[in-house]
This record gives sequence, structure tokens and C-alpha cells, in this order.
Amino acid sequence: MERNPQSQGYSVHQFDVVIAASVLHATRNIAETLTHIRRLLRPGGLLLLLEETQFHAPFDLTMGLQQGFDRFEDSRQQHPLLSQAQWQHALSAAGFTDCQVFQPPDPIAEWLGFDVFLVRGPISVQSFQPQVLQTALAQKLPEYMRPDAIVPLDTLPLTANGKVDRRALRSQWQAKSTQPTSETDYTAPRNAIETAIATLWQELLRCDRVGIDDNFFERGGDSLLATQMMTRIRQMFCVEVPLRTLFQSPTVAALAAAIADALAAQVDPDIIALLDSELTQVEPVTGEK
Repeated sequence: MERNPQSQGYSVHQFDVVIAASVLHATRNIAETLTHIRRLLRPGGLLLLLEETQFHAPFDLTMGLQQGFDRFEDSRQQHPLLSQAQWQHALSAAGFTDCQVFQPPDPIAEWLGFDVFLVRGPISVQSFQPQVLQTALAQKLPEYMRPDAIVPLDTLPLTANGKVDRRALRSQWQAKSTQPTSETDYTAPRNAIETAIATLWQELLRCDRVGIDDNFFERGGDSLLATQMMTRIRQMFCVEVPLRTLFQSPTVAALAAAIADALAAQVDPDIIALLDSELTQVEPVTGEK
């Protein structure tokens, strides 16, 4: 909750409801945490928040040694708990609306100050779309200057002497790019050519599952792996597909279509149909006999 959801492998704006039971007060910065939660919610999604809203002296004994009770670094000064009014203000400032507060009609519960908040996230949202940026860059930059992948980060990781930690940068990119495709985004290969390409990507990118709409570079590919892949494709299908094809349309479906077009240009259509029906397993090409 304290870090950008995308840097942890989560897709933004994918959750209908987020439930936080007596946990948000333990984060360092309430405003940043609420912003991260808001980015997880679908348009109009709900946050159900359970929080203690009254501080009592015995809490120093019963809760003071718990992790997070004294980690706050924002405007809170003496203790991490926010009052009901402070929570309402923080939620509103973070972009949540329709705040409802539920509290049992019980004087003891009121004295304890344990409240339930239900708020709604923004109805319309804007999300970062790497492919849109890649398309814009393709119109401005030559191919060799375009990035292989774009990964959003809260901050650049730094070394002890304050320089950019390039090793940590690469590890964050790999952690993001190797996340499995979600069930809602996954479309299985529809024919033998797509299956062969997906299998090859799994081997080169070291991932468990590849759908036909997955982006080669967003899944962890780079220029070197792209060159290796096109070499393997030439060996498997005995056709020449330009490397720029992958950079222009870096999905399994698009690459399979390009291979099919290349085959159609040099092979009888009946042979293509036979290949599509009989090519069911692709063995790695190692050069060994």
C-alpha cells in the first residue's frame, strides 16, 4: 500500500472493492497510501475502511510496540490514529466521494471510536498506457532510439552515494514484465503458428503463459532477445520476417499473421493448411544432433 501498485506487479483500475481493516493508520503517509488504493479501483469502485478514530492512553501499552504504530511521517504528530473528521477530510482530498460513516448506536462503541467508512472512487479515471507512448515515440524517433519497455516507477532507485542504481532498475523492470497475464486479458493461441510463437516466447522470456495479445517488450523482451527470436522463427518456419515487424507489432497474433503472409508468398496454400494442422509441438533448436 505504501508503493505504486504497478511497481508491485498490480494492474491499475482493476478492483471493484478494496477492504482495509484497521491497517491504513500504520502506513507512513496516509495521503500517498490513499492515492495508491484509489489507483487500484475501477471507475466508481468502493473502498471499505475500518479504523479506530479515538486514541486512548492504554493504546501506548497495548499497541505501542506493534509494527507501524510509530512509523508515520506525515502531518500526524502524537499518534497514528485519525479522527472521524480527519478521515473524511483525507478521503475527500485523495479523490474519494460519497463518504458514508457507519457506527453502531452504542455509547461504548462511540467512546471506543471504531468507525466504518464506505467511499467511492472517481467515476472516470486516466491510466498510463505504454503502447500509446510507444506509438507516439515511433512517430518521432528512429527505431534504434526507442525504448524496449516502459515501466512506471514512483522514484528512481539510488545507490548509497546517490547515483541511479541501474541494477535495481533492471530488477524492477523484470519483476513487472514477468508478471503473468491476468485471466481477463489472456487469450489462448488459436492455431499452430500462434502456439509455436507463444511456446518460443515462454522459453526466451522465461514466463509461464503467453497470450496472443501479449506485448513482447512489455513481457521482458529486448533488442537482443528479439534478434534471437527472429533467428529461431527463420529456423522453424523457413521464412524471412524482418525484425522491424516485431517492433511495429510486437504481439503473438501480429507476428503469426506476418509469418502466415510470408509462407503464403512462397508456399502453396494447401501446404500452409497442412502445416497449421500438423505443427503441434515445437522443439527448442540447440544446434546439437
